[in-house]
Amino acid sequence: MKLNRDISIILSEEDGPAIRLAELIQGLGGSCRIAATFDEGIGLLREYTRGFLLFEAGREKSKIDSSLEKLLNNPHFFAVPTIFIAPDANQYLSTLRERLYSCITLSTPYDANSLAGAFRHLETNLRPVPICAPPPESPPPVTQESQDEDLPWPHELYEQHTSVLDLFFSMGKKFELHKRDLGGRHYAKAVRERLITYHEYLPKDGEVLSFTTDFMEQLGQSSRIYVHRLAMANHLILSSVDTLSPGIREIAKEAGLAYSIGVRQERQKLFQSDYSTDRDLRRYVSLGLKQSAEILGEKLKAEEASIIVATAARLLNFEEAVTDQEHSLAASSLLASDLIERYCWRMGMWSATGCRRLLSKCRSGQFKEIHPLILCCMMKLVMEAGVAHVKGKQTAKEDKGDNQLHERQVHISCLTPGMRLSRPLYAVDGRSILSDDLVLDQDSIWRLWRLSSVRALGSPHVFTWSEEEQDEQQLSEEELAMAQFQENESISSISSRDE
Repeated sequence: MKLNRDISIILSEEDGPAIRLAELIQGLGGSCRIAATFDEGIGLLREYTRGFLLFEAGREKSKIDSSLEKLLNNPHFFAVPTIFIAPDANQYLSTLRERLYSCITLSTPYDANSLAGAFRHLETNLRPVPICAPPPESPPPVTQESQDEDLPWPHELYEQHTSVLDLFFSMGKKFELHKRDLGGRHYAKAVRERLITYHEYLPKDGEVLSFTTDFMEQLGQSSRIYVHRLAMANHLILSSVDTLSPGIREIAKEAGLAYSIGVRQERQKLFQSDYSTDRDLRRYVSLGLKQSAEILGEKLKAEEASIIVATAARLLNFEEAVTDQEHSLAASSLLASDLIERYCWRMGMWSATGCRRLLSKCRSGQFKEIHPLILCCMMKLVMEAGVAHVKGKQTAKEDKGDNQLHERQVHISCLTPGMRLSRPLYAVDGRSILSDDLVLDQDSIWRLWRLSSVRALGSPHVFTWSEEEQDEQQLSEEELAMAQFQENESISSISSRDE
């Protein structure tokens, strides 16, 4: 049998078994390195990223239990294909598979044939190796002191506005978000691999892109779509932030790919959970992201992208307050893209219920660890995607009046308070939603957003007049009506005198 891996790393604290194992590997045509301590083994794994780990646990029960505990509590070994060698090793298989991504047991005594069979089994059933290590199986304990610790103040913009809706419309006006198409229509189509044709969200070059390209070839279709989708959302959000430099945008693309691949693990149910109100789960996810950032920087030498992922971990766990710095903005975009994936996609399909739930949580202020501008961009992107996902042609009624010269059609996600409807708004089934001549406020627009995520609505038409022009138009109409009334009165008076 010819081994296909680059090298085999033997981790054994006993010289005798390690030397015998090395001889067998060389007899099978492979090469190996021996590590006598865990630190040496970690160093070799960093040097040989495609190696097998052969772990000699010892012969005595106490020694095996101690070695097993060290192995399973060290995140550097979680993603490495491992052969666990010990007397009656099969009894430890279920415990090993709770932490290790690809592993098999080999009981002593063994020969070259059984060792070759173990290698063959790992090669055949090898699971994709992630670039990020998972967090430990249980969250760290939360003490009373840690529960009562002071949290960083949210961004000052949250304090300057009465509500998140008020913040959204204020930021939308300042950065003209209501005039932009953030790409939600394209994002909503990211349900099949052949429909993903928008690739500007991928970094142009670099080791991260090369690694992820090779890595995604080992993934299933749904996992590949997930990686593309999260990276796409991250790029669409950051593309709406004009204050970011081109350099940080490119680095953020690398961070988006690394983040998405790092969380796409078979057992990572925590990355599909709602952590908005669960402080323990926030700590749990944050720990995993910190480990991911460490490996991202050490293994792929992507220091800047590593900083962004590490910043996202600290923001998530309230260890620091979000700022206007570029790394903080990029980290907020990662968290926002992750939230969209958690709430709005279920089993690879867009969830209207999840969309409405995410918007409701945003409005209630549960995600203040995210930069206000990024949060507003995320809400706009989700609204665009939600409206685009609703099927059905818009066959609503349209009034044909003289005011067509003074009106325009707007997307529902582009409505702003103060706009005045020039026509009634109908659903596609003909049911009236809003009457004409209605001046929209924050609450009415919010209700339209929620409704449009589950039901196709007609296109709103609004007057193009400014508020002053609307007042003047209303005044002129009143003056015309008064003049018409006076004219009728005069005609009646003249007719009475003639009689």
